[in-house]
Amino acid sequence: MKYTISIVLPLYNEEAGIKSTLKNLVPVLKQSFLNYEIIIVESGSTDKSGELADRAAKNNSKIRVIHQGERKGYGNAIREGLKHCRYNLSMYIDCDNPYDFKYLKEALKYIGDYDAVIGYKQGKRETFGRLILSKGANLISKLLFRLNVKDVNYPFKMIKTYFVKKMSLLSNNSFIAAEILIELKKQKTKIKEILVPHKTRTEGKSKFMDFRKVISEHLIDIGRCLKKSIRNQYVK
Repeated sequence: MKYTISIVLPLYNEEAGIKSTLKNLVPVLKQSFLNYEIIIVESGSTDKSGELADRAAKNNSKIRVIHQGERKGYGNAIREGLKHCRYNLSMYIDCDNPYDFKYLKEALKYIGDYDAVIGYKQGKRETFGRLILSKGANLISKLLFRLNVKDVNYPFKMIKTYFVKKMSLLSNNSFIAAEILIELKKQKTKIKEILVPHKTRTEGKSKFMDFRKVISEHLIDIGRCLKKSIRNQYVK
């Protein structure tokens, strides 16, 4: 069976990566899916990212651009994009070529029997600091929310849109990756994990280099999600 897919691309100051991401992504989508749409959520970029996104949309009717006008956060952009997904499957992908997009075809081997296919990484991160940050965030999310997956934060999560539409997401920042898994767990979905080798960034710079800010935002979102979880239990 061939599926249709909605891809969300959160975009902030990625003029170096957006063109190559689309160049590598679109052929895979054309070849592997019955139909596709790409929803670019541009969040107040100060470079030419928004202009390049608009140009891509003019050249490809399957690309839509949402301009938020200001930087509202990585998670906020993903949440906004997921609201507009219309096809069978939903997925968000970072605009820095995080992995070889051939793995979307690999995920299709399993999506018929599962509600979501998520990737776990293999490969070097950009810096030692980011490695520690990623491992720490993974560990905290697993312990607090009992997430039984190999990699919480990796931006490879192909999900049947039916389950995405039932999610109640509130994270504005990087905790969105964990929150999506928390919502999948709440819905008792069947999840398949596959190995997806990570590609070292060669274009642009990571937006998660201010470690204090990233940690602070992450902890705030964790607190909000814990409150939501406790409130939902109380209501029940």
